[in-house]
Amino acid sequence: MRKIILFAFLFSAGMQVHAQGKSAVITAGHSLDIARPSETIEVPWKDIQALRLGLVYDMTEVRDADTKKLIVSQNLDLDGNGKPETLVFQWDFQPDETKKFVLQKAPVSMRTRFEAMSRTYGRFVPDRHDDYAWENDKTAHRIYGRALMTWEEEPLTTSGIDIWCKNTPNLIVNKWYAGDDYHRDHGEGADMYSVGPTRGVGGLGIWDGRQMFLSKNFKTAKTLANGPVCTIFELTYDSWQANGFTVSEIKRIRIDGGRQLNRMESTFKTKPGQTDMMVAAGLTMMQSGEFAFDAEKGWMAYWHGVKAAPGTFLGLAVAVDPVILKDIAGDARNNLAVMSVVAGRPLVYYAGGVWTKAGDIRDFQSWQAYLSQWCGRMASPVSARISVE
Repeated sequence: MRKIILFAFLFSAGMQVHAQGKSAVITAGHSLDIARPSETIEVPWKDIQALRLGLVYDMTEVRDADTKKLIVSQNLDLDGNGKPETLVFQWDFQPDETKKFVLQKAPVSMRTRFEAMSRTYGRFVPDRHDDYAWENDKTAHRIYGRALMTWEEEPLTTSGIDIWCKNTPNLIVNKWYAGDDYHRDHGEGADMYSVGPTRGVGGLGIWDGRQMFLSKNFKTAKTLANGPVCTIFELTYDSWQANGFTVSEIKRIRIDGGRQLNRMESTFKTKPGQTDMMVAAGLTMMQSGEFAFDAEKGWMAYWHGVKAAPGTFLGLAVAVDPVILKDIAGDARNNLAVMSVVAGRPLVYYAGGVWTKAGDIRDFQSWQAYLSQWCGRMASPVSARISVE
């Protein structure tokens, strides 16, 4: 027994001596001939801890291996057990670039250090009839909860997704709600888009080839992660009738810094067991809008003038894996990207928009080019591996 204990001690000591002077290095890269700004790199914590370098949650910093510059990072604890599953950070990749990053022990909590550097934010807003609002440095959105359905002044039943026009990289959700005057532009933008009963920017419905079967407003909301790199939250929708069967939905939405589109993940449960379904994500039709799509790449886009801000335009989009994109269709109110889905399996797609006053994208052609590159990036994700060097 003593020999076993002694061997274990010597083995552990040997590992520590071997690791002395070594660092955990993340090597990340891609092979596309395009620049990839705000690319999120994710490394499982189990892989970091397997290196046995003594790196711990919230006390580990990411640095550029060449310049030693500190990079903002975030731990994702999506199951809420107090042990993060993933470390995430971002990098602006040049075409066909491979880059190295070093993990080091931090003298103070990284969560505290990065609190004021957040590029994303979201929260449940019960004081505004159960909204859930979220944003990054490029755009902002909200989606509607159950209290809005019975609001005496202006009741609304919809699972459509709203978009706010903002032209500042600053986070504005709390500021705009506190001012309670966000339908007027005070220099940072405003809520100038009307969802109503439509799908808005990427809202879902069950599609039978002729019409949509829609859920009501979300029932519950839970924030899973909240900046600085990304914000993730989860919504539940009560069951509704969909042409002969009953369906309910859990939707998980993620917004990363520097991006125009959100990652949407919906999982459906059905009764009786309706396994295969068609689901459509929509974009609201506007009278003066332009519509375009590329089924081969997997996107559809809308472009229209903003009446409350003459001379500016709002671009909207849905992007889908072409493998599950079955049709580009429409109903009386929406353009629709029709997708095949299996009950119980997550359906992933992307939706979002851009306002020309923000200055990043100024015309419809550029918006379409952004979406084509986006689909290329999603089809060829950045690779990342961790090692000791």
